[in-house]
Amino acid sequence: MIDPVGGLPLTMTFKSLKDDLAALRAAAPAGVVDPAVTSIGRSEQGKDIHAIRIGRNPASPVLIAGCHHAREWISVEVPFLIAEFLVTKYAGDALVRRIVDSRDIWIVPMVNPDGHEHSVLVERLWRKNFPTAVGRESVDPNRNYAASTWGAPEGAFSTDPAEDNYRGPSAGFAEEVKAMQTLISARQFKGTLDFHSFGRFVLFPWSGRTVAHPDALQDGMAAHLERVIDAKGRDYLRLQASKLYTTPPFLRSPERAKVPGG
Repeated sequence: MIDPVGGLPLTMTFKSLKDDLAALRAAAPAGVVDPAVTSIGRSEQGKDIHAIRIGRNPASPVLIAGCHHAREWISVEVPFLIAEFLVTKYAGDALVRRIVDSRDIWIVPMVNPDGHEHSVLVERLWRKNFPTAVGRESVDPNRNYAASTWGAPEGAFSTDPAEDNYRGPSAGFAEEVKAMQTLISARQFKGTLDFHSFGRFVLFPWSGRTVAHPDALQDGMAAHLERVIDAKGRDYLRLQASKLYTTPPFLRSPERAKVPGG
């Protein structure tokens, strides 16, 4: 935790996240955390994309991710705190034990470590990833997934490399996105949760289509989250994601969300 600029709040860094996840693994009850999983791949600059795997049931994998956008610092801390809660409460909390014993929970708190570091140390409002190699462009990782909407003529993305929401020269261009897509394809997650700090919304599918999602459970889960948050004195709005703007269904299997012709 550091205070990179006078007056700015403390935030997790690439190194502090690594150290905190290592401490969680060391403190975890036997069999709760997979000690072999520390990273899902490497960023454009070669940094590890830190991860932790919690759970005892490989047949029910779920994914929790944060920090696709570099400047959204709190989106690193919330996934980490979820991991910390599950590990530290496992021994004494029956509900937590039931959750952990019945699932395979992959948590990737900092998808975009290069961009996050640049935001912390240099340019607070930096959003995209931050490659330093010649010929590599900064892209919005959240707009770069190999989904059917990547090449669509409309959507909340830009084809201009200078823009914050630049989708990239090709789908799956960013190394961070490649790592996530490899993980998603390999694990075929049954549920995903991605944290952002754009606004006070609980968003549910679809994000890439304006039609209603056929599964009422999706809306029901979002409604429950909205009630829980509101009960804590925070006013959040439940909303289908595409009502804000259409974005690629990023945390889905590439086999289920394929680029046309790809």
